[in-house]
Amino acid sequence: MSSAPPLESAVENGAKWLDGIDPDWASRVDLDRLELGCTRWCVLAQLYGNPTEPGKADQFGRAATAKRLNEKKLGKRGFDLRDLDEEEGRTYGELTQIWRSEIEKRR
Repeated sequence: MSSAPPLESAVENGAKWLDGIDPDWASRVDLDRLELGCTRWCVLAQLYGNPTEPGKADQFGRAATAKRLNEKKLGKRGFDLRDLDEEEGRTYGELTQIWRSEIEKRR
């Protein structure tokens, strides 16, 4: 079990989850555009499509279903701040920085 704070642990959990289903994922994330608060530039949108773009919601949904990801798991895997009540006051900017660091470890 990680001794990192909850948000950092969630990101670590999400990165390990991605490692298990898509080993090359980190090389495909554009760190210059990475923004976890944006549905176009977050980790999952960069990998599997922006769910808010016309025609992409189904693509993203199929990818999420195939990879066993649902909204309840987004926060627990560090993809969103929702469902992380103990992280009140944390920002998407902080979440983006944590993901950036985690991705850089894999490059």
